[in-house]
Amino acid sequence: MLMCRYQRRLSIATSALEKQNLELELARKLVENAAITRNRMMQSSAWAMQSAHKKFKMEEKLKSGCLKESDFQKQQLFALSLQFNHGNGWLTQLGHDLALYPSNEKIARELLDNVLTDNAHPVKATLNVMQQKIAHLLTISITKSESNGVHNAGKMDPIAKVIKEDLSVIQEVLKALFEPLSTEKNSSITSEVVHHVYFSQLKPDIISLLRIDTAEVEAKLESRMKDESVQFCQLPEHAEREAKTKLHYLTTLHNPYGMLDCTVHIVKMLATSKFDHDHYTSMGADDLLPRLCQVLISSSLPEICAEAAFMEMFMPSERALGEEGYALTMLQSSIAHLTSDSEV
Repeated sequence: MLMCRYQRRLSIATSALEKQNLELELARKLVENAAITRNRMMQSSAWAMQSAHKKFKMEEKLKSGCLKESDFQKQQLFALSLQFNHGNGWLTQLGHDLALYPSNEKIARELLDNVLTDNAHPVKATLNVMQQKIAHLLTISITKSESNGVHNAGKMDPIAKVIKEDLSVIQEVLKALFEPLSTEKNSSITSEVVHHVYFSQLKPDIISLLRIDTAEVEAKLESRMKDESVQFCQLPEHAEREAKTKLHYLTTLHNPYGMLDCTVHIVKMLATSKFDHDHYTSMGADDLLPRLCQVLISSSLPEICAEAAFMEMFMPSERALGEEGYALTMLQSSIAHLTSDSEV
C-alpha cells in the first residue's frame, strides 16, 4: 500500500529533485515501519513467553528442582502458538465458540482438526518434526536388527518412551492454548485426535520393529496356525467369519483408540451367546478364552502379536481400567495360551 502510494506520486513528479526527495521520504518511511513492526514483534514475543512462563509454572518448577527439558519445549511451543493464534481469526473464533460451548464435541474436533492439519501452525510443524525424528530412529533400529540378524525383545522400548513424551508435549500445549480442552471429555478427544495424527505415518515402521521384538512369540503362533489338528471350540460360522474380518480390519488401523474399540467389539461379540428366542447372555473369561484362541488360529495373522504389543504400549491411561483394557488382556492371554511351551 505504501509503495503504491509513493509510486503514483513519483509518476507525477515534475522534477528530478522532487523525485529524489520522494525516494528519500519513502526509504525513511520503510525503515520506520520496519522498526515499528520489529518492536511490536519483540513485545508480542515477550508477552507470549511471559504467558507461557506462567502457564507452565516455570518459576515454581525451577525452585523445586523438577524443571525438565520438555518444560522448556512446552513453553516455547506455547509462546509461538499463542502468537500464531492471535493472528488467525478462524482459530480465535473457534476458541471463543468452544469457551461458550465446552461440551460441544463437534466444535472441539473442528478446532483440533484446524490446528493439526495446518502445517504453518507451530503445533503441527513441531509434530511433523517429531514424526521425522521417530521415523529416523525406527529406520536405524530396524536396519541394525536386520543386518546383524539378532532379534532381541525391548528394541522398541526407548523409542516408545520418546513417543510418549512427544504426545504429552503436544496434548499439554493444546490444552494450555484452549483451556476448555482440559475437561475430562475434551481431554480424551484431544488425546484421540493427537494419537490419530501422530501415528498416521509411523505405525507401519513401529509394527515392523515390534515384529522383530516379538519374533519368537510370532513364530510359535504361526506354527500353531499351520497345525490343522488344532481345534479349540466350534463357533457358529457367521460369528467366526465376522470376528476374523474384524481382526484383519484391526491391523489396518493406526490409532490405538480405534484399535482398542475394534478389540472390544470382537471380544463382546464372542462373549455373547444366543439362546432361547433371541435372548443373550454374557460368558466369563474361562469360556471366552477358547473362542478367542479359535479365532486367532483361523485368522492366519501371526503379526497380531505385534499389533497387541502396539496397543499395550500406547494404550491411553484412561482406557486401561475400562473395557478396552479387559479386551486387550483377553487378546494377550489368548496369544500367551497358544504360544506357551505346554501348548506348543
